[in-house]
Order: sequence, then C-alpha cells, then structure tokens
Amino acid sequence: MNIHDALENLDTIQEQLSRSTPVRGYRAATVARTAALGAVGAAAQAVWVGEPLAERRAYLGLWVGLALVGVLALTFEVGRRFVLTRSRHERHGLLRTLFTLAPAFGTAAVLTVAFATRSDELFALLPGLWMLCFALAIFASVPRLPQGVGFVACFYFAAGAWTLGQPAAVALSPWTMGAVFGLGQAWAAGLLACAPEGAEFPLDRRGDVG
Repeated sequence: MNIHDALENLDTIQEQLSRSTPVRGYRAATVARTAALGAVGAAAQAVWVGEPLAERRAYLGLWVGLALVGVLALTFEVGRRFVLTRSRHERHGLLRTLFTLAPAFGTAAVLTVAFATRSDELFALLPGLWMLCFALAIFASVPRLPQGVGFVACFYFAAGAWTLGQPAAVALSPWTMGAVFGLGQAWAAGLLACAPEGAEFPLDRRGDVG
C-alpha cells in the first residue's frame, strides 16, 4: 500500500468515526432552557397577541424571535466546544452537526417568508410546518445523538401532522406551540442528561494523531 492509498484510508476511517461519534456540543441544561422558551412564548402570545391572523407581525416576531434565541444558544454551545477542544474528530463532528441541521432550519425560514403574507389558510399552516422541519432536523442528527432521541423526532413529526389538520384557531393557539416545543425539548434534555455518552462529557483537550 502506497502513501496515497494510506491517506485515503485514513480519511475514510476519520469520516466513519465522525459519523458515529456522539454529538458532545449539546448540553442538557441548554436544551432545557430552550424548553422554557416554549412556555414563555405561549404566555407572551396569550397576553400580547390577541388574534394571530390579524396581528401576523407580532405573532411571527414572537415565535421567530424565540426560535432564533434557541438556535443561537445551541450554536453557541457547539461553537464553544469547537474552540476549546483540540480533538480533530470532535471538531469535524461538531461542524457536521451544524451542516446537518442547516437544511431543515433553512427550509423553515423559507416557508415562513413565503407564507407570511399569504391567505389565512396558508398562514395557519406555519406552526405545523415548523414542527415538521424541527422533526427533520432531529431525524438527521439521530445517528449521533443519545438513544431515544428518535422518539422525540417522531413526537415533533406527529404533532406537526396533527397541527396541519387543525383549524386556524387551534393551530395558531399559543398553547399548541408552547406545549409541543416545551414538552419536546424537555424530553430531549432529559435524554441528554441521562445518556452515558451524552454531551456532558468533559472536553477532550488532546489533539488527535494523524
């Protein structure tokens, strides 16, 4: 075997390891805080957004703003880990995590912009579509997340499918979004906290060889 073949085999092994290594950028405490955002959003909408269809900007500003806070919090954790670790495997895995989530979140953003000014019927589809996009993001990360997280993705998918079939009053209710994302993120946080290979492992500050 020549040097070129050896390097190709090394790249293949590293790729396989990065796919199978559990994600250590997610912390249970951070995910639990995103669960609290669901309750905060529901309470805020109930108080400040009387009729979502008539106050679309307020509705979107609230939920999109809370979603950005949650995404930024998780991105910060992944970025912090990337900066602190010296492990090439872990850095490669963390980057893969972000790229894995990007398509689903990007799709959610496009759908939000596309439906924001459409008919009431289309606007009312947004909560269910957000849930489906979030489910797809989790499904994409399942191979590298603790056991059981796949059921959380199924929960979001089922909730999204159910929400899409509801009238606007139910789909846009503050408690629909609050309950689904609050329960889903709390469930995910519990799994991360209990997983022996979960995100709470101390940082590996050693550099990989090769």
